[in-house]
Amino acid sequence: MLKDKNRYNLIKAGFLILSAWLTLQTDLDNLIHKFMVNHKFDQHIGLRNLLVSFAIAVMALIFLFIEGILWKYFGGYNRNGWWVYGLVDDEETTVNNSEEGAKPIVGYFYVDHKPNEITVSRAHCFYYDEKNVSLIKRGDWQSNKVWVSKKAIQLVYDMRADEVHENMFMPRTYIGFMQLDANSENGISGTDVHNGFVVAVTDEHNHGGYMYCERIKKAWFFWRGKAKYAEQVLEENAYELVDKAKKFRKQRICVRTQ
Repeated sequence: MLKDKNRYNLIKAGFLILSAWLTLQTDLDNLIHKFMVNHKFDQHIGLRNLLVSFAIAVMALIFLFIEGILWKYFGGYNRNGWWVYGLVDDEETTVNNSEEGAKPIVGYFYVDHKPNEITVSRAHCFYYDEKNVSLIKRGDWQSNKVWVSKKAIQLVYDMRADEVHENMFMPRTYIGFMQLDANSENGISGTDVHNGFVVAVTDEHNHGGYMYCERIKKAWFFWRGKAKYAEQVLEENAYELVDKAKKFRKQRICVRTQ
């Protein structure tokens, strides 16, 4: 986090110097005066002042946009954006070992990655009914304790479930820990594939599961930041997300039993 913040401060300082230099070079007042004279608006002093203010506001917006682009591509391990995931039980810690088995969980969350903090303020999860191929709302979670590196994401999250399924493998309400490690494989429909695990640290049985996660590709501008877009991607890829999580679980269990 400190490295990201220092890198961002350097980018911001250089950008502010460049912005100030460009603003001085443009001589907005003189340019707008010439424009108004050429178009015979030079008598309207109020309009001139308004145009100067408008031009400065537009330039400020352009500078902020460019600053955001610089942070995005040169600001370190930026994980900003929507992520989707599939989560399956550990098999050894399943709450209800019925014939139907524990319901897998799928969900989506938004990582708000800023230079001085990383949070997950919007996260929603669902039971995935494999028999009926449908999503059943489970609840929401959030996290203000997120750590990232080049190859991993770690976070502590607070889970609040709305609905409880009889075959669930995670508690209804708990504080959990999530560890996700970068994977070089191709995503189902997104990028930045990660595999890992979650564990309910406040649960006396430490129930947990295996997780597959990937970041959603950038959408059109009006869809960015929209939870509805993330939910649509989740619905279209729920089966594949769960299948990936099961394959990762199988790999880990094989390693553990060797």
